Amino acid sequence: MNPKIDELLEKVKTIAQTPYGEMLGKIVDRVFERVEEEYDLEPLSPECLQALDEVEAACKRGDYSQFISWEDFKKNHDL
Repeated sequence: MNPKIDELLEKVKTIAQTPYGEMLGKIVDRVFERVEEEYDLEPLSPECLQALDEVEAACKRGDYSQFISWEDFKKNHDL
């Protein structure tokens, strides 16, 4: 597993055994509800995974032609 996830899980386990455990549980529940509302938690399709692999390979080659600048992104999304 990812070392950062392992570290986070260890911290959560420790906190869960203290008086702060109930509070942490409530916080996690609220955050998880928001994540469920805002994000699609379904696994990525094979096509999406392939596209991600292609983007990663392009980045490793130094080919950033598929990307737009942050400024253009903000303009395109009215940010």
